[in-house]
This record gives sequence, structure tokens and C-alpha cells, in this order.
Amino acid sequence: MNILFRWVQIQKQKAVTDEYETRNFRLAFINGVLVRISFRFADPTMILAAFVKQLTGSNIMVGLVSSTMRAGWMWPQLFISNLLEHRPRKMPFYYIGFGMRIISWILILLSTLLIGNKNPLLLFYVFYALYFVASSGLGVGTLPFNDIVAKSVPVRRRARLFSLRSLWGGICSIGVGFIIRHILSDDFSLSFPHNYALMFGASAVFLVGSSVSFMLSKEPIRPVRDSRRPFWQHIKRGPHFLKTDRDYRHFLIFRTVAAFSGMAIPFYIPYALDRIRISASVIGSYTAVGAASAVLANLLWIYVGDKYGSKALLIASACLACIAPVIPLVTGYLPGTQQAVFYALVFMLTQAIINGQGIGYMTYALNMSPSMSRPTYLGFLNTMMFPMSFVPLLSGWLVKVMSYESVFIISVIASIFTVCFAANLSNVDERDDIESKGD
Repeated sequence: MNILFRWVQIQKQKAVTDEYETRNFRLAFINGVLVRISFRFADPTMILAAFVKQLTGSNIMVGLVSSTMRAGWMWPQLFISNLLEHRPRKMPFYYIGFGMRIISWILILLSTLLIGNKNPLLLFYVFYALYFVASSGLGVGTLPFNDIVAKSVPVRRRARLFSLRSLWGGICSIGVGFIIRHILSDDFSLSFPHNYALMFGASAVFLVGSSVSFMLSKEPIRPVRDSRRPFWQHIKRGPHFLKTDRDYRHFLIFRTVAAFSGMAIPFYIPYALDRIRISASVIGSYTAVGAASAVLANLLWIYVGDKYGSKALLIASACLACIAPVIPLVTGYLPGTQQAVFYALVFMLTQAIINGQGIGYMTYALNMSPSMSRPTYLGFLNTMMFPMSFVPLLSGWLVKVMSYESVFIISVIASIFTVCFAANLSNVDERDDIESKGD
């Protein structure tokens, strides 16, 4: 009788667990679709690059804003990981990150409307400061998001989740591209920078929808440490991970090299504005083309992730990254009437690469990390990447003192090395979840 009772209890618990997994999978999927729509309206590599280029005329400022997004995302994670690891519930920290982001974007919208063309330099400084806060809010929310997803979604379904988020987010982003084209056209009722303010407002609306959908998730409660580690002990763990965990060490090296392979990305739009002389509305067309490419690429990423795992995703996307910077190098040799059309290839490849890398990075890092040390594992990984956040700023300086072409060539060389380091990674998708690796 006792055996039967225990069996019934186990089956009930399994049914509840399956229900939570299904619910959280769906909500994480909705979150991913909406956040991609929000991202398209304020894409740092396209929309914000064009906004800053038109506002300041400086490629260094374009690189600075791109660096700010990465640095703001990375710097809080060392501190947040220390605050998270011993807490059974991580969702409250996601609330904090969301609050920082939405308040910042509302203030960016208002400042763009109120300052406008009256004082472009002041508008840039206000935008820059608020964008740093918004990016920091993203950094605060990233670790709780990752931990909740990892607790909610089994290893076998993670690559599919992130691929589906990118796939359907990309489908919706095709329409966003045409909306952006209309907003940036000369016929639109709002002129610069108020047309960009409209896109910032749209980004904020979809950001609210994406965050609220994730907040509706049921966070599973898993065993955690009894108490918070003193911060000085926490700091020591990063070097310990590097010393004792080969997978962790090699993944950090790979990410470092990959940062240089992507150094050209923020300057594809400035190059098009300076050299090809495209109109601002063409950026919307490039956004739509890139989104369509991402949709098709995600069909490939879903197959690769399911069949071959996260390492194969990293290798495949690194191979594509070798090709993208070659496109602008070739474009200048084409007749002027063909350049803008041919140049769309760079955005087709770039969006496929970004999605493949994003899915690969996320699944590889989650599968590599021991469950009880996951926030710290990921927090140190992203914090140690902090210096690489300034690679776009370096790129902007190189464009100024050398040329766009020099940055594109360096990016190609770095991409070739990235493929080599990706091939040297271990297959962590079947890695044992041994907590001692995180001690």
C-alpha cells in the first residue's frame, strides 16, 4: 500500500513538473519573440548606429555606443551572481533589471522629443547616459533569466527554445523592417530625430510585453547554498574556475577571439551612409532583409542544435563570420547602381551569424555550468569578457586613423581564428552536472 501511495505521489509530482515546464517554455518563447521585436526598433548595430552617426557624424561615437551596450550588460554580473547564488528565487532581480530598462527607454524617448535638433551634442550625452543605465539593467536581469530558464527547460529542449524564439522573432521582424523603412523615409510626417523617438517608443512597448510574459513564469525551486559567500571569497572563484575547468577556460578564449571577429558589425551602416550614400530609409529595407535571412538561418540552427549540439552551432556561425566582412570589401568595385542591392548580403549574413552565435553561446554556457553554481559561472564568464566590450570603440578609432577596409580585414582574420578555437571546444551538452567543478 505504501509503495502504491508513493508511486501515485511521484506521478502527481511528475505531472506538475511537466505542466510547469510546458508553461515556462511557452512564456519564454513569447518573451523571446517580443524582445526581438523590441530589439529591432532599437538595434544597436543598425538603428542606433544610424541615429548616432546622423546626430554626431562621428564613427568613434558609434563605436562608443556599441561598446556601452556590451559594457553595461557585462559589468553588473559579477556582483549580481554573488547576490543570486544562495537565493532560491531569482525572479525579483529580473524585476529590478526590467525597471531599470523601461525607465531608461521612456526617458530616452522624452529627451529625444524635447531636445530634438536644438542641441544635438546635449541629446547625445543624455542618450548615452540613459543607454548605459538601460544596458546595465539588461545585465542585472540576464543572470536570473538564464537561471530560471535553465531550471525550467530540460537540456534537450534548450537549443530548440532559443532557436524558436529567434525564428518567430525574425518572422515578425521582417514586418518591423518595412515599418522602419516608412518611418525613416522622406515622406514620413516626422523628421530627424523625432522619427527615431517613435521607434524608441515602440521598442519600449514591446519591451514591457516581453518582460511581463516572462514574469508570469512559475520559477522552480531548486537546492541552493545555505548562505551568501563573502565577496572576497566570491572574487577568488573566477580564477579557480579558469584553473580547474578546461571547458570554461577554452570557452572564454573562444569568446575573446570571437569579439574581434565581430568588430566590423557596428560599422556596416556607417560605411553604407558614407561610401554607398544610401538614404536613411534603406536601413529599414536592410532590417527586413536581415530579419528574413535570420528566419531561414534559424531553420538551419534548429536542425544543427538538435542533431549536433551547441558546439556545432558555434562552429557553423563562426564559419559564416569569415564571409560577412568580405562583402563591403567587394562592394566598392561594383557599379554604383548595384552597390546598395549587393550590400544587402552583409546584413543577410550578419543576422544569421548573430542568431547562430546567440543560440550557441546561450546553450553552450548553460550546459557547461553546474546547477548550484550557475549564476556565478555565468557571471564571471561575462564579467571577464568586460574588456572585450571596448572592441567596437577600438574599431571606431581604427576607422578614423586608417579606414573602414582595415577594420573589415582584421575582422576576417579574427574570424578564421575563431573557427579554429570553436573546433577545439569540448562537447558539453552531455557534461555531468558535478557541483565540485564550481567549488
